[in-house]
Amino acid sequence: VGHRRWILWPRLQEIGIGSTSDANAMWVIGNAASPPADAPEFISWPPEGYLPSRFAFQRWSFSKAGANFNEASVSMENENGNSVTVVTEDLQAGFGDPTIVWRPSIPNNIQDDVSYTVFIDNVKISGETLSFEYQVTLFNVPN
Repeated sequence: VGHRRWILWPRLQEIGIGSTSDANAMWVIGNAASPPADAPEFISWPPEGYLPSRFAFQRWSFSKAGANFNEASVSMENENGNSVTVVTEDLQAGFGDPTIVWRPSIPNNIQDDVSYTVFIDNVKISGETLSFEYQVTLFNVPN
């Protein structure tokens, strides 16, 4: 999730990537810039909308500049309105914007489109308490 946070950070201005036949390195700690005018309100992985299920990964994340997730909670529902079990991980600082990370209990071998609604509640930003809601639809891509 740390690398993901850096790569998707809206203020990222410089990046370097190098590879050999058995190693890979990424350099991202450089001059940060202002986020572009069309930067999204938040950065989530998987992102809002449609995504091939193989790219959803086990650890989901939600980042927001200036956010305090110390008292935040994450919940999810499937398309039938049933709760999805989530396990929130300890908060880690130092990678891009503040981020909350969780592991949802969802199948990793879906055959049809499956939609999930994500709810992030009790996020503190500039003295306000905010909530966020978005939908992710995972789909299978045959090999």
